[in-house]
Amino acid sequence: MSKVNHAVFLVADISGYTKFMKEHEISLNHAKQIIVRLLKAMINAVKPPLTVAELEGDAVFFYAPSSENNLPKTAEMLKSQIISLFNAFKKELHT
Repeated sequence: MSKVNHAVFLVADISGYTKFMKEHEISLNHAKQIIVRLLKAMINAVKPPLTVAELEGDAVFFYAPSSENNLPKTAEMLKSQIISLFNAFKKELHT
């Protein structure tokens, strides 16, 4: 019998990314740097069990491995991290 692995997934996506990039076409390099800073702020705000799986454009794909019995507890732990991610993003946005 094979072991079944479980995880909780979280995608942090920057809404308005396409509009932001189009509005800043002249200074596209600067716009990209801003997006990178915002993504890094969110990445630096996470704590275990949350792990970065992949970066894709304006989004960070996170996951938290969990056993089947611990899924509710893992999901509950991630709720507070969602607030931390948002606050890190907001803080970086205003610097």
